[in-house]
Amino acid sequence: MKAMTYRSYGGPEIVTMSDVPTPSIKLNDVLIRILATTVTTADWRARSLSMPGGFGLFGRLVFGLVQPRQPILGTELAGIIYSVGPAVTRLPAGGRGDCVCRRPVRLPCRIPRDGRRRDDRSQTGEPKL
Repeated sequence: MKAMTYRSYGGPEIVTMSDVPTPSIKLNDVLIRILATTVTTADWRARSLSMPGGFGLFGRLVFGLVQPRQPILGTELAGIIYSVGPAVTRLPAGGRGDCVCRRPVRLPCRIPRDGRRRDDRSQTGEPKL
């Protein structure tokens, strides 16, 4: 699969499209074929290590001392559900999916088993996209 990756810290020119292995699906996993994503302040800070004063060492400890610990950028995504683990019951392959991860995405992105975030339930019980 293709992913936008970075192997060192720096400006936007260090981000390249790379071939990475497609992750294997585990029991509660959902694999989403990404159709839309964002570039957030967190992505910019991780890529450039531009930290507020006094956070430089902390940034290196979190993101990697010498090179990025997680080379794939991104924490927000939307797309088509490619496959699901055996314990996932409400998200069929081929359906729409979105994810906002609280940490760097280590694909596949984790979504609650019932497919609904606690703050995102509609009257019909269907997840909002």
